[in-house]
Amino acid sequence: NFQQPKPLKLAAATSAHLVANLDSPNGWTRDTAARLLYERQDRRAVAELDALLGRSRSALGRMHALHALQGLFALETKHLVAGLADSDERVREHAVRLSEAAIIGAGGSGPLAAKLLGMTGDLSPRVRQQLAFTLGDVRSPARPKALADIIRRDVESTWMQAAVLSSLTDGAGEVFTTLAHDL
Repeated sequence: NFQQPKPLKLAAATSAHLVANLDSPNGWTRDTAARLLYERQDRRAVAELDALLGRSRSALGRMHALHALQGLFALETKHLVAGLADSDERVREHAVRLSEAAIIGAGGSGPLAAKLLGMTGDLSPRVRQQLAFTLGDVRSPARPKALADIIRRDVESTWMQAAVLSSLTDGAGEVFTTLAHDL
């Protein structure tokens, strides 16, 4: 008694309908809606993406909203801060990654950089690993301590070691000194 569902015709959908489909449980639907939003570059979708980011019960929907905002060149600090405070580790991880352009644009400092520096105690190893990579773009005297905090917690993880080392273009001596005091 299987009933074939009617196929979605997203190519003709309005931007509002595409944004609503970012919240779909179907991966193809989410990906196609996100692609079409990017291709159209319809700035009228920004307000709806902002609303979706705040109201979606789906972590994937919130994550797609962040990326769609970035694709429309409308991703703002307020969106990133919301993503960094999200209850789902995948959303936080992607928000950390998406923060890199804003951090670089601000010269490696500012309130977003400060927020990232305060996230070293995140419960998710995925978030901490992405944070270790992203902190390489932060220019702050607090960066070596933050990287030391991450590696101290995940010292056995070769992946975390690589992430921290990749962010130590400078400040390696400070991190070593900080960790040496633990012995």
